[in-house]
Amino acid sequence: MKTNVKTWIIAGLAGSALFHTGCGKKEQGEGGPGGGGGFSIAVETAKVEQKTWPLIVEAVGNLAADEQVLLRNPVAGFVESIEATEGDPVNKGDLLLTIEEETYQLEVRRAEAQNRDAEANLKRKKPLFDQELISESELIDAEAQAQTAEAELGLARKKLRDARITAPFDGKLGRRYVSVGDYAPVNSPLFDLVKIDELELEFSVPSRYLPRLAVGQTVTVNSPAFEDKTFEGTVDFIDPVIDANTRSVRVRARIPNPGERLLPNMFVNVLVNVGEIQDALVFPEQAVVTTLGGTAVFIVENGMALRREITIAERGSGVAVIRDGLPPDAEVVTAGHQKLRDQTPVSTGSQEQ
Repeated sequence: MKTNVKTWIIAGLAGSALFHTGCGKKEQGEGGPGGGGGFSIAVETAKVEQKTWPLIVEAVGNLAADEQVLLRNPVAGFVESIEATEGDPVNKGDLLLTIEEETYQLEVRRAEAQNRDAEANLKRKKPLFDQELISESELIDAEAQAQTAEAELGLARKKLRDARITAPFDGKLGRRYVSVGDYAPVNSPLFDLVKIDELELEFSVPSRYLPRLAVGQTVTVNSPAFEDKTFEGTVDFIDPVIDANTRSVRVRARIPNPGERLLPNMFVNVLVNVGEIQDALVFPEQAVVTTLGGTAVFIVENGMALRREITIAERGSGVAVIRDGLPPDAEVVTAGHQKLRDQTPVSTGSQEQ
């Protein structure tokens, strides 16, 4: 009889142990990663904002002088005088240097004398031809000599003008290549001359913006050399041909340059406001997840991270902009989404945009 009592006690203890063991596994399963209980991944989030978003095209551009020329000499000779200095502002027509001006003045005088003789000879022979004292061929020769002398005089006068090198437009002198006494063959470099009170800006933008581009739009530029200063200009040309390699369109603008702070060949950052996106959904760019499956974000609803496919309209300056695909005021995951899958439980902390 004692043996039976011990047997029931041992059996009861064993059953109680099995019961408690089974209950413990069930609770762990409910609280584990797959059970939807207390387990969650900590993430940071930000609210999606719906607003009108200005559409700003960003580019890098190159500045060029409004006018730039390397002055050369049309006539050969020794440099006789230099009338201007490197860096000088000059006006159109200002004398810069002369090349053997006296020599070409003498050539003009000789040509004038020859022209007078030819004209006098022709004047004498016309009455003689009328009186049939000379032949028609002699008159024709006299006329040809007069015309030739007149042309030679014109050439001599042009060479005299060309011996005086003047500024073809208002601008500023750059480098000087010759000194007084140098012999300058025809077409020798003499001075650089640039006009930089207004500059040309060239830049390229993706061709998708072409319908939004227009002559007259305002562009804003800044340079790393002048971090605290911006300059504004106006679009004056849009290339009608798209670049086959980059699929971009070339745009040119004119930038007023008061104080001549900007210089040709300087690279600048360019901003062009080409319109706006109505009812745009805006959120921090770090919320975007790009995989082979596409572009998406995770939004948080009722403590659960849900993956949503999106199409980005614009991105830059730390934000992403889409037209639709998310509910307004949605809460998107901005940090911690590397560990997420669709319908993962999460605990959130908000982030300022």
